[in-house]
Amino acid sequence: MLATETVSGIHNSIISVDELQNYGVNASDLQKLKASGIFAVNTA
Repeated sequence: MLATETVSGIHNSIISVDELQNYGVNASDLQKLKASGIFAVNTA
């Protein structure tokens, strides 16, 4: 999942927490996020 939006000249992206593994976030930490109800993050 990837969504982008430009507001006031700022580029925002919303990505799935699973995609954070591509940036070095541990898989067990991602499972903890999903267990807490967090499935996407804003990369602004």
